[in-house]
Amino acid sequence: MNRLAIAFFCTLCLTAPVAAIDLKSSDISDGGPFRIDQLYKQCNGGNISPALVWSGIPANTKTLAVTIFDEDANPSGWWHWIVLNIPTNVTSIARGGEAPKGSVNGEN
Repeated sequence: MNRLAIAFFCTLCLTAPVAAIDLKSSDISDGGPFRIDQLYKQCNGGNISPALVWSGIPANTKTLAVTIFDEDANPSGWWHWIVLNIPTNVTSIARGGEAPKGSVNGEN
């Protein structure tokens, strides 16, 4: 089974301690296996991005980024999804949704 590692980043002006960011998904669980619909089409999957919802973004955050890394993919893992420059007023991405307006969806 593939294990999932989601990384959620924010670009900050570090002037104060950073609180924990709360990231949730109804489609996947932290450290849990990928669902078949999240897998790449050539791996018999649906290639559908998971639903993500977040809160607790620090006040001085400039932009956000989401990455999904598959540590079990050979030979040294695989980045399934990378979205950069997400505006700070965005608090979710719908299941199968497009990258938020103003962000950049990376190619892998």
